[in-house]
Amino acid sequence: MHKLVLTLFFTLSLLSLQASEEKLPFDAHYGFQGRTYPALGAMVFAELGHNTLLWDKRTQDSKDQWKFGLLRPYFQAKTSVVVNSLVIGADLYPVSILGIGVGRSHEDYNFEFKFFNCNVVDCDNKLRRDFWRIKLALGYKNYVLLSHYQDERIVPANTDKLIGEYRHAIAGQNTGDDLRKLNVIFGYQHNKLLTGLLYQTANFEDSKQNSHAIYAIHQLPFQNSKLTIGLGIFENTLKGEGIGFIFRYQADILGGPKLF
Repeated sequence: MHKLVLTLFFTLSLLSLQASEEKLPFDAHYGFQGRTYPALGAMVFAELGHNTLLWDKRTQDSKDQWKFGLLRPYFQAKTSVVVNSLVIGADLYPVSILGIGVGRSHEDYNFEFKFFNCNVVDCDNKLRRDFWRIKLALGYKNYVLLSHYQDERIVPANTDKLIGEYRHAIAGQNTGDDLRKLNVIFGYQHNKLLTGLLYQTANFEDSKQNSHAIYAIHQLPFQNSKLTIGLGIFENTLKGEGIGFIFRYQADILGGPKLF
């Protein structure tokens, strides 16, 4: 599957260049992200979206830049070579600061993660994830609050062992499980620099395994890109508590109207 993902990365790049030349209503970005705990790892990603404005009351005033609605179907590819996923979904923004979305992803992984006992947890499997999500952005003066809640139904191809959820280092029921995830950022923004706290939690409904993390983060803006770094504490059912460093770099090939 990783060859297909790499092919799609190349295809997304070509589509983005064509859209830029023809000024089509697309947005596109790529980047990479990683962490040091509960295990050292990183992946690259790319995403292409199509934007249809539903209403638009923006003016030259910067205080009015949130006054629009949007429908955005998108396609995403991610790979770390040993873990690969393809995602297709759509987000509806009745107003730019509130997004409601649905989607499906197909994922395969083949790696003996050190936080899993591969005799109990399947370390070589294919997963289908059907999800819905809600995203919200609020701001007051220089303070911002960003939240993202996602509910997934995970169905494995192989049901002999527990489902391996490598992102949070937890395991779900072998026949399928519901995973609920929440990310919240609260920060202070000055001259496009964002400093704050990131809280993450993930819970399996049936297996009852869970993870929690809190990081102090700092986001550095560049031309058409941004780098976020963080240091904090990660804790989960299987691995226990530890200190970890996280990073995420994202570069825009094509800008779009969506705010987050």
